Amino acid sequence: MEQEKAFSPPVGKVDVRFDLYGEDVEHRVIVELQHVREQDAFSRFHYYHLIAQIQQVASSKDYAIGRTVYTIVVLTRLPNEERLRFDMASQSSDLVTHDGRALGLFQHRIVRQFQGGVALHSPAVRAAGAVRGLAGSADRRVSLSRARVPQG
Repeated sequence: MEQEKAFSPPVGKVDVRFDLYGEDVEHRVIVELQHVREQDAFSRFHYYHLIAQIQQVASSKDYAIGRTVYTIVVLTRLPNEERLRFDMASQSSDLVTHDGRALGLFQHRIVRQFQGGVALHSPAVRAAGAVRGLAGSADRRVSLSRARVPQG
């Protein structure tokens, strides 16, 4: 895992820096720790997630995204807006037919989790093994010691 990872040269119009970043041959995992203050927090992390995908495109002749991107956002405060309060929410990038069948083309996923002791039980978290050891690597202002990653 790297802290404050940035791509060089920057991708897009914003020089994105990921709090924690790790990858292997199949996965790219991003972990962001955030106090929800800004109104753009959800849009910003969606942008970060897309940049981690776009950065992998080699050329106009090869649009393949080699690594599945999992972005885990740990929110340390509830937003003021009632409709945005939840314990965990996820967003998939896959295409879904009108009858609800996922096509299995894109496995990229964003998981947003409030740090209230709810288990990080997303398949994305389990598959990537992203949370192991974060308590020691994470921003010292945020305690992830209560986070649990189910095995299996």
